[in-house]
Amino acid sequence: MALSTATIKVVTTIAIFVLTLLASLLPYKLRASKRFLSICNVLAGGIFLGAGLCHLLADSVEQFNEYYEDEHHHHDDDDHDHDHDPQQLTHGGDDSHFPWPFVMMGIGFLATLFVELIAHQLTHKTPSDDKKNETVQNSQT
Repeated sequence: MALSTATIKVVTTIAIFVLTLLASLLPYKLRASKRFLSICNVLAGGIFLGAGLCHLLADSVEQFNEYYEDEHHHHDDDDHDHDHDPQQLTHGGDDSHFPWPFVMMGIGFLATLFVELIAHQLTHKTPSDDKKNETVQNSQT
């Protein structure tokens, strides 16, 4: 019995949804093992980072090059014959080549890191830290 493509897509979508639901409920079941959950969190972060660097960044570079080539040839008006190496990863002007997709990826990564650091500082502040700050402020006044 041959299944149609639409049937396979529906079954796969339902299977992915069920697996995602079960995986999201796993931390409630394993609440006692914080070390195991921490290791799983690091593993998931590594998978997302790897996917971003291996797949999304390569696509971004390719689309950036296509956009640049379209814009560059549109503004040339065929006055100058420019031969660009199709293997070049990035462009920044007529003769300069700047890695814009890589810089934007780095800025996004650092912005996410800073937001996470700030959130960690705000959520993991201990009550003793608040008392120390109050004591320092009271002694200064």
